[in-house]
Amino acid sequence: KYFLETQTDEFIGKKIGAYRLKKLLGAGGMSAVYLASRIDDFEKEVAVKIIPPFENRRASAENFRRERQILARLEHPN
Repeated sequence: KYFLETQTDEFIGKKIGAYRLKKLLGAGGMSAVYLASRIDDFEKEVAVKIIPPFENRRASAENFRRERQILARLEHPN
């Protein structure tokens, strides 16, 4: 099995920046995505993607940055 298919439960309840991970939305070989909510003065729910360390960090980091920028532009009621 892939790393994140076996390690997903340990992240529920963890704080990442201004967010707390609430529940797992989905997991695969490259990442796991969690529903998270703000824990400061703002009310907002978001999806947070957790990725494992990569062997080729430079290319993987660049791909993740591009994906992050694309997703940051989206607003959807669901």
